[in-house]
Amino acid sequence: TLQSEMKPSHNDYDWLGSGLYFWENNYERAKQWAEEHYGENAAVLGAVFHLGKCLDFLDAAYLRLLKPAYDTLNDAIITSGYGVLPKNSSNQFGTPT
Repeated sequence: TLQSEMKPSHNDYDWLGSGLYFWENNYERAKQWAEEHYGENAAVLGAVFHLGKCLDFLDAAYLRLLKPAYDTLNDAIITSGYGVLPKNSSNQFGTPT
């Protein structure tokens, strides 16, 4: 049984920032990751998401929207005086991204 709540990841190298990450359609990879991090206490939890309206960046039709949206957001943040958007500089292995 699950004895505690799920804990969001807060690593500097988290690709999409802090949050919960899921292995989509890959139970074996999820199991491998869990065992590497939690040993015999590892567990894999299944989830079904009904996303509704969302941007699927595996679909080229939506991918074309990403750069203009980023530019608009970046310009708004700079103009508002909040500084700049954060950037990932390396992954968990120290390799530049």
